[in-house]
Amino acid sequence: MRKKLKIFLIIGIISLLLIIFYARIPTRCADLKCFITKADQCAPATYEEATTVGTMSYSIGEGTGNNCALTKQVVALNKNENDLIKKLLQDKQMNCNYLKNQFNGQWITSMIEGLDHCDGELKDAIGQLLLLVDVK
Repeated sequence: MRKKLKIFLIIGIISLLLIIFYARIPTRCADLKCFITKADQCAPATYEEATTVGTMSYSIGEGTGNNCALTKQVVALNKNENDLIKKLLQDKQMNCNYLKNQFNGQWITSMIEGLDHCDGELKDAIGQLLLLVDVK
């Protein structure tokens, strides 16, 4: 009887560990709707988007409590982009903090939306570009 209980306990612990492990693997979203839904829930997720300017990568890290974190990265810029812009933005990333259930979808569609909640090389580079351009 004790042997069966030990086996049952071991199987239970292994199952629990597997559930915890797989819950931490980020969902790889194929579209923006999936990513925004996961981001709003503060659930680990990734999304990569090819635009006319280049390729952007987004990820949601595992949050603590109601605090969530979005990471934006410029993966690659198109060949025809200005060399100065490439130098400033290419391979740069920034981390932005927000509260659970308060994700703003414009953080994905705009490079400058919500910058006051972000830190990192990409934020600094965008700031430098904004000094060069008259943004209204």
